[in-house]
Parts: sequence; structure tokens; C-alpha cells
Amino acid sequence: MQLRKRNIANAKSKFEDSVDSLKEVLANKDFDHIPEVKELRQKLEAGMGELEDSASDMMKQARRKGAKIARNTNAYVHDDPWPVVGTAVALGVLAGFLITKR
Repeated sequence: MQLRKRNIANAKSKFEDSVDSLKEVLANKDFDHIPEVKELRQKLEAGMGELEDSASDMMKQARRKGAKIARNTNAYVHDDPWPVVGTAVALGVLAGFLITKR
């Protein structure tokens, strides 16, 4: 789980760095005298706004899904704990067996 969080944080950091680099390029007005460059800058700025909104929406949706899964799991364990207890005991016995086998 920690590895997954680290990968997500790493991807988010790389994305934010790329966005910052693109914003720096777009802020440079040296080529505004070329109409195609100015048009491209406007399109990129609009696209970046849409991309940021989309990424934000995806993160909110992922948080909601994660919270829903956590609530459902919590309700399941509270409603019927014995299968979970049995599974935990079985895994503990198996782990103990494997550790002592070495």
C-alpha cells in the first residue's frame, strides 16, 4: 500500500513539474509576433486548464471510491466478523509454519 501511495505521489509530482515547465514556456512572449505561436499558446493554455480540472475530478472520484470501499469493508467486518477472524488465524498459522520451516 505504501509503495502504491509513493508511486501516486511520484506521478503527481512529475505531472506538476511538467505543468510548471509548460507554464514557463507559455509565459515567454518573445514569439508572440508569430500568429501561429500565439494561437498555439492559447490552445495549450485552454487545454492545460481542462487537464487540471480533469485531474482534479479524477482524484476526487478516486477518494470517494476509496472511502466507499473502506465503509463497505468496515460494515462487512462488523456485521460478520468470523470469516475475517478465521482468515486472519489461517494466515497467521501459515506464516508461522513458513517461518519455523526455515
